[in-house]
Amino acid sequence: MSNSPGLLQQVLALQEELKKIQQVNKELEVMLDSSFDEIYLTDGNRVTLRVSAACERLYGVKPEELVGKPVDELVKAGLFFPSCTEVVLKEKRRVTILQHTRSGRQVVVTGNPVFNGDGVIERIVINSRDITEINVLKERLADTEALADSYRQQIARLNQISLQQAKCQMVAESPAMREVVDLARRVAKVDSTILLLGETGVGKGLLAAHIHQNSPRCRGPFISVNCAAIPASLLESELFGYETGAFTGARKEGKKGTIEMADQGTLFLDEIAELPLALQAKLLQVIQEKRVVRVGGYKERPVNVRILAATNQDIQRMVATGGFREDLYYRLNVVPITVPPLRCRREDIPFLIEVCLGRFKEKYGITKKLAPEVLDLFINYDWPGNVRELENVIERLVVTSDRKEIAVSHLPELFLSRAAGRKEPVVIVQGLCTLSRAIEELEKQLIARAYHQFGNTYRIAEVLGINQSTAVRKINKYLSVRRRKPNKNTSCSEQL
Repeated sequence: MSNSPGLLQQVLALQEELKKIQQVNKELEVMLDSSFDEIYLTDGNRVTLRVSAACERLYGVKPEELVGKPVDELVKAGLFFPSCTEVVLKEKRRVTILQHTRSGRQVVVTGNPVFNGDGVIERIVINSRDITEINVLKERLADTEALADSYRQQIARLNQISLQQAKCQMVAESPAMREVVDLARRVAKVDSTILLLGETGVGKGLLAAHIHQNSPRCRGPFISVNCAAIPASLLESELFGYETGAFTGARKEGKKGTIEMADQGTLFLDEIAELPLALQAKLLQVIQEKRVVRVGGYKERPVNVRILAATNQDIQRMVATGGFREDLYYRLNVVPITVPPLRCRREDIPFLIEVCLGRFKEKYGITKKLAPEVLDLFINYDWPGNVRELENVIERLVVTSDRKEIAVSHLPELFLSRAAGRKEPVVIVQGLCTLSRAIEELEKQLIARAYHQFGNTYRIAEVLGINQSTAVRKINKYLSVRRRKPNKNTSCSEQL
């Protein structure tokens, strides 16, 4: 009887230990069945001992239907093929194979042997990962890459065709635009890198095409890339191409980038300020060395390409703040050309309207013209979206107006409200005086009003229809206040 308490304590300890083992077993069951990958356990005689719940997704059967069955029997039944267990038993090491299942899944299977003290395999632990969706995505990616290449080639061919029209579409009736086009034609004859500057929608892309068309490279390709339109993660392979196996989903034969595609021709990099700093360094190397290295490769490939770049941002300020590489800026800024906004070349507006009306007549088969008062509104409107906005408004009016002559009533409300907000200058001379005195007073009032509104001699000259030096002289004559710093938002370029 004296031993009864000790025996009872042992029984209680064993019960507690059993509870712990049961708890651990339950946790292991939860872990196995929660795993996305299938866990498959066999003994050294190929008999299935345990399978996680993922098997139902792979084979279409429940785990209990597999337990106790030899693996070779399951292979013969067509559940999966080949048998990883068989390969492990044969090679006596960890192996990874590709397996196909009855349900049409593709599975990467890794088998790990467990040896006893005598070096005999007593267990095999198999991990199976379904890669069906990954393979489908890889195939789709390869198809997409092939389609994208086809589109790139077609776009390049269409660019060559559209270049034939670029020359006739370059409207340059205003002195400011004539100066720009003349400069562009002069520098087109040499291979200097050109940086096109100007607001959005002014026609930098058309001017780049015009430069290519008038260059010795006109028979070569003209490839245009919008650096802001391509995700940063894809931009490197788009520009520089990639080698075989550079990344998952890469085409086996690799791919040319747009820099190589532009060989013997011109590469136009629009929105160059959006190019990530890491790619700026690679582009600088291409410009300096005339060689390109594809993503995932080391071989340098020679390229003979002329670089044209464009931006609507203050790139000098970006250089000062570290947002753009200074060395690349100087490489691109060999010949800077600033394209003036439409408000600084109003003489071009009637001719641009005629070009647009002709283009949409050819596109839609609709003949339209503008009423004189509409033309006046167009000429006096400031066009914040520049030529692109003008084209959009003209197209809208062509397809929506119900008469051959577009009247003021056809104009969009937003356009009319903005046009109404642009106040015409009103100058009043009070009292009688000599004509020379009246003219002088008118000049003074106009100069004072323009100065206080714009504070920029280039803008004042443009609004008053005088040259900049005259504006400076008359400000000094009539105004005693000190000149304000130019307003970048309203000024026209010094180049104009």
